[in-house]
Amino acid sequence: MKVPKEIQKLKIALTTDCVLACRHCRVDKKAGLTISLDDAARGVDMLISSPGKLKRLELYGGEPFLKFRLFKDIVQYAVRLSARSCKKLSISAASNGLVLNEDHLKFIRENRVNLSISISGSEKAHDLTRVYPGGGGSYADLKKKLALIFSRLEAENIVALECVHPACAASLGPDLRRLADFGFKVINIECVHGPDWGQSSLKAFESALLSFSGRLFTAVKKGVYIAPEPFLEFFRVKGAAASLQCPLYRDLELYPDGVFSFYPFAFMDYSKWRKAVKLGTSISGLCRRYSACIPGGKLCAGCVSKYYVIGGLAGGARAYTLRTAVLKKVLLDIMRRARTEKAFNGYVRWLAGIEQRTYVDYRGMK
Repeated sequence: MKVPKEIQKLKIALTTDCVLACRHCRVDKKAGLTISLDDAARGVDMLISSPGKLKRLELYGGEPFLKFRLFKDIVQYAVRLSARSCKKLSISAASNGLVLNEDHLKFIRENRVNLSISISGSEKAHDLTRVYPGGGGSYADLKKKLALIFSRLEAENIVALECVHPACAASLGPDLRRLADFGFKVINIECVHGPDWGQSSLKAFESALLSFSGRLFTAVKKGVYIAPEPFLEFFRVKGAAASLQCPLYRDLELYPDGVFSFYPFAFMDYSKWRKAVKLGTSISGLCRRYSACIPGGKLCAGCVSKYYVIGGLAGGARAYTLRTAVLKKVLLDIMRRARTEKAFNGYVRWLAGIEQRTYVDYRGMK
């Protein structure tokens, strides 16, 4: 299925299966849903056949590495298709890290897949939400895995996925510093949807982001580089104009049952909201509204507000918007200083290098 406008990114939720029962995750672990290879392939077809030379495929779940055979098949299909289409492709996998083994890491390394690990810098913040079905925390077990992960993959291809809970917003700064101490060079800052993000939590979150940004400036002057993943996102969407606010351009997801949506699969009650969030299926294609619209056209008016109607997600969205605004301002300041200051110029060049290496021209690979 072809669409007339660019789709920059597609997320595929491979499965509802997981070894954890994270408190911030709404995926029904008993649902037993796993996407078929045919559904996934149709989604990849739509992503890569759409206009644009740079494509991003993100695979998550549940825990995608519980379905390793399927994971490999999807990656290999996407690699072949992008090579035939002469497009550069960035592939990433989001994992809790607990089931990763030598075979997984070998495949990731050989196929240039970027790995995102769901982790918080402190045991308190991590184990507040990332727990086993019996309620026990997973922090200690994940720390043991990190040595293996960093020994097999390059640090620039490993992302720490710090998913901030409002109860831990004030401790975000120290958490991020610990992640850097673990060896992470790329750190993404996401926000938990569902819990109440009151004004005090948002204020603490903003203060922590500003504190982290200040330390980032100090580190850059010393030649120590850490990349907040949103910085790389800003590089990706540069020049996209009207597409920047288009959810089809940046937020399209394919669920394990083959349904397309813009909502994050992990953060909603899917059995309750399936009909409301459905945009189409991998077989039937996108519904008429989204298969026909063009970014910047008359249908854009009210698009986001009319679609994003599920209660309980607004607080996380406000925190996410705040995060993006703060970090965008910081990056603009860094870019300004890079014009005259050698240290910041070197940092910007390093960021650009990381972004460029994530998009692979698979035509040159065997």
